[in-house]
Amino acid sequence: MNPNILLFSVLQATAKIASSHLKWNICKFHIEHMVPGLLEVLSICMDGRLTEDICEAWQTLYDIIGNMITVQKGVRRSTQ
Repeated sequence: MNPNILLFSVLQATAKIASSHLKWNICKFHIEHMVPGLLEVLSICMDGRLTEDICEAWQTLYDIIGNMITVQKGVRRSTQ
């Protein structure tokens, strides 16, 4: 698959996820507080085999989603 198409697909998906969280007034700090609990649950579900790389991937994903939420909130404010 073309890397540009893959990147565009990932950006579209994260933007859609972020947009769906805006209606609940979720902010990036909510996401930041949720991630440690998420990682703990994942570790339990994976029988303790959660690696540092997997943790970092989940943290990066939710950081991107949190940033998208922040950007979309700014865009909505400026158009209202």
